[in-house]
Amino acid sequence: MSNGVVRGVRIEAGGWLERIECGIVVDATGAGAEWSSLLLRKVFGVDWQREKLAFSNEYLMGNVKDEKGAEIIFTSYFAPGGHAWIYPMGKGFAMVGIHGIRVHPDLALDEFIGKQALPRLANAVPVASFRNQLPLEGPLDQTCADGVIAVGGAAGQIYPLSGEGLRYATRCGEIAGKVAVEAITDGDVSRERLSEYHRSWRAEFWFEFDVGKLLHSSLGGFQDRKMDAVLQALKGKPKFQRAFINVFTGFDLKGSLGFLLKDDEIARVLGRGTVEKALALK
Repeated sequence: MSNGVVRGVRIEAGGWLERIECGIVVDATGAGAEWSSLLLRKVFGVDWQREKLAFSNEYLMGNVKDEKGAEIIFTSYFAPGGHAWIYPMGKGFAMVGIHGIRVHPDLALDEFIGKQALPRLANAVPVASFRNQLPLEGPLDQTCADGVIAVGGAAGQIYPLSGEGLRYATRCGEIAGKVAVEAITDGDVSRERLSEYHRSWRAEFWFEFDVGKLLHSSLGGFQDRKMDAVLQALKGKPKFQRAFINVFTGFDLKGSLGFLLKDDEIARVLGRGTVEKALALK
């Protein structure tokens, strides 16, 4: 930094050090390690709230049966505040993962695979492992400063209900790139100029993040019981099942949420207060 303005990055590895100067730094470092979330940690001087961090681990596994089916498992024992998943990758491969609050992701995933004894994973073996952490507290109140913009996980742009982040990172990165080019062309990389990025992504996605936080909070400490009740209410209702999947993943959220909450049983499980707040957000 120079006079309070970010002027580039410094890269260190062992005894090697390199400084790279640039007009604007786009912080796309994620939120999963010491040298991530640079805007939050190095410019604002704070950190994510640990009690609202979901820790995750995911295995790419080979020799998996049933390549076509995907599974999402809600279990507060293995994944409090989160869930486990099996996503097929084709040709006997699948991504098997878990994320939850206040868990050790490696132990949680190994214990889940061992104790659940899912038939399709009976002869499966891990090929690679991917660890991460996801801030579920919502996006930063400010995602830019003089000379720097944060996108994706580094900005907290995570949908809390499912942990989805790639779609937001891709789109917000596109917005950040456009604003950065225009700001450099104008010769103005101040926070005020870069705030166009902050306003743009909020206008596009803030509703989704608000709904995701609200629904995630609603499940709370009764996650298993409430999810069981919701899934029971969805039986034999394919249109509501599709709406639930959309709400869980954050796709077509406005239309799907309104339709899903028309089901009296689902509305009862989520609670009148949650339903009223969700509809008010629209």
